[in-house]
Amino acid sequence: VVNSLVGVALNFTPAYPGSGSEADLLAAQRHNGYVSGWFLDPIAGWGYPEHMVRLYGDLMPVFPSTDLDLIAAPIDVLGVNYYQRVLVVHEEQNGGILQLAHLERPGAFTANREIFPKGLGDVLRDLHFHYGFQNLLVTDNGAAYQESPDASGFVSDQNRIDFISDHLLEVARARADGIPVNGYFARSLLDGFEFSDGYTIRYGLCHVDLNTMKRTPKASAHFLRSLRMD
Repeated sequence: VVNSLVGVALNFTPAYPGSGSEADLLAAQRHNGYVSGWFLDPIAGWGYPEHMVRLYGDLMPVFPSTDLDLIAAPIDVLGVNYYQRVLVVHEEQNGGILQLAHLERPGAFTANREIFPKGLGDVLRDLHFHYGFQNLLVTDNGAAYQESPDASGFVSDQNRIDFISDHLLEVARARADGIPVNGYFARSLLDGFEFSDGYTIRYGLCHVDLNTMKRTPKASAHFLRSLRMD
């Protein structure tokens, strides 16, 4: 389509070190290199992350240099999928090539993830100020809960409203700092089948009655409808 924007959406689960030690800082770097750096750095034209290439050594596959030129072709927009962070520490006995361990996180949780809105703001700042991306979209962000409708089929999901509101506040702060975040997409419009969790948890802004397929907007849907991005 003429004049369409072309880009890619990546999953970001930023790692934070469990302490200020150099070993834990490097463990967080390894996690971020593995989860997002492998993809993000080549798109930015930086090639594969040097610290990851060194880490993998002889295990690192060899690719034609022309591959990196193709991957580094300019994109119009970068999508940001964000749900949670991880806390990591260096683990000498891990035995794996990453040599890190995940810590239990102390914050509040949805049905399946920690709630950490600040992580979204940190990712957006890194993408713009460090990598230089000029058009960002939050393409996937939302909260799953085990919830039930009232007799009319309505779900008063204040917990989801709080989740979305707190993450939108991070978007607003990023925009106030000059970061070009030009859209936000909540997951998801409808309740659906959630990978290994099946129908036991729900992300939707609209409740779906699995017997009748009736769809009823939740309180969070009305909340989002009331907003506008200035």
